[in-house]
Amino acid sequence: MIADHFLSWSMHHNVTGTCHVPIDEILTFINIYVSVLGLDFIILIYSKFQTSIISLSVIITLLIIIIFS
Repeated sequence: MIADHFLSWSMHHNVTGTCHVPIDEILTFINIYVSVLGLDFIILIYSKFQTSIISLSVIITLLIIIIFS
């Protein structure tokens, strides 16, 4: 359910073509779910996004946050 929320959230921003989403908003959003679900969350997201170009940026962002947090 959380992964579905993330998918619709990302798709909304992707479809509207906005590249001006606040980084803080994204990081906070990701941090909350990563801290709650950990690696299971990453696997869920990856399975949702594996056919999408967004998948790479999502996975890389999550990994960076985990490494540096």
